[in-house]
Amino acid sequence: MKNIISQKIYKKGEEIAVLFKQKINIQKGRYSLSLGCVNIQTGEIEVYNRLYDCILFEVVGSEEMVGFYDLGKTIGIKEI
Repeated sequence: MKNIISQKIYKKGEEIAVLFKQKINIQKGRYSLSLGCVNIQTGEIEVYNRLYDCILFEVVGSEEMVGFYDLGKTIGIKEI
């Protein structure tokens, strides 16, 4: 899935904050969170940064769940 958050071109020295909000309504178990920042143009991917397994967490519970989930994400940009 490709999400276009902003098409603005920022100049060197400009600072922004990228804000993420997400509901974590997921199956019990162990998870890791990986993050990345890339530029996709004309089918080519330019990787700026990737962080693998930067947060490890465990969801505990007594009920099993199956199926697809909408994690209700929102992503925004705030100029500093």
